[in-house]
Amino acid sequence: LTMAEPLDLQRLGEKLSTWLSDNPDPAPESPAEEQLLEQCLKAKQDPVAKFIVASICINRRLYIQARVLLEQLLRLEAQDRLLLELNCQFQLGVIQFDNLCDDQDEGAAEKEGFLLMMKVAETDSRVYHNTTNTPFVKGNQGMMDADTLVVNAQYNVGRAYLLGQGAVKNDDIGVTWLLKAARDGTAAGSFQAMNELGHFYGDNTRRLKEDDPLHLRKPDYKEAYSWHVFAAKNNSVDSMATLGLLLRDGKGCKKDTVAALKWLRAAADLGHDTAETELGIHYFNMRLHNKAVQWLRRVVDPLLDVTNADIDDMPTRMRKTRARACWYTAYCLRQGLGESLRPDQATRAVELAVLFDKAEVATLQKLLATW
Repeated sequence: LTMAEPLDLQRLGEKLSTWLSDNPDPAPESPAEEQLLEQCLKAKQDPVAKFIVASICINRRLYIQARVLLEQLLRLEAQDRLLLELNCQFQLGVIQFDNLCDDQDEGAAEKEGFLLMMKVAETDSRVYHNTTNTPFVKGNQGMMDADTLVVNAQYNVGRAYLLGQGAVKNDDIGVTWLLKAARDGTAAGSFQAMNELGHFYGDNTRRLKEDDPLHLRKPDYKEAYSWHVFAAKNNSVDSMATLGLLLRDGKGCKKDTVAALKWLRAAADLGHDTAETELGIHYFNMRLHNKAVQWLRRVVDPLLDVTNADIDDMPTRMRKTRARACWYTAYCLRQGLGESLRPDQATRAVELAVLFDKAEVATLQKLLATW
């Protein structure tokens, strides 16, 4: 389906039902095929049903169809403070900001998504507190409440300013929006905003002015530590891992190896690459090589078939972590330390380490040469 074609809801329902029959979902809340078709047919007259169908399309990555449905809903004459409209603005903002349809100019889509997200972020959610809960069907979580929408939108706006994506890059404005979204570190706030604030204050590479590469912001590790504590307590796995590193190095807090290992282990058990890597390196330094390789290979094994294009798309921080995991794994295996691995896999781990971060590999080579 393309934008030029009319959206046939019955045809869409049949397409979704076919997809479900070919890709059965064992989750108990998954929709039945007849429910999908029923909702699509109801959507011709019922705005809530249309939103539900749009949400199902998003879950099935049918982003163009979802965008068409959400745009149709936003063109309807809506009552003031209608929760449906707020949900549509947020979901359409996400689709456009992330350019999920991939059929538009990227810059224009990002700007449109940013403006939609800003509308939600500036909304006073208190006017929605007496709104009747909207219905939902099996297989769909229904509409988000206004408080959740506004907090998430404020986080997205803050990130947009920090990245310069859809808006002119401005760290100060970005932090202001993140602070709004964080809600003083309470459970009502966005743990993602708390996590982002933690990384912002701990970043030693940010410029004071975008056009001045020589003057960088001084990291405030104490502030970074505080925000990561808030985020970790609100279930941010990334902040759990970062807390482990801050406690290990004594940055912004008193050095505490026991607490550091506790947080790293908590994040590693939840599959966080950095935590798994740093635990592996910790055990490597203790000469517990079997244990070291077991943690490191949790990161490395899924990467053996990764492509160069995939690597290019990875964030810098992720690439550095994975370079470290690959290099330590290859070093252990080539020295006969820890678990065995085929020679071609060890060679591949070295190749990946260089592809992920050549400079980090050079640093590790100098370090391990002293062993």
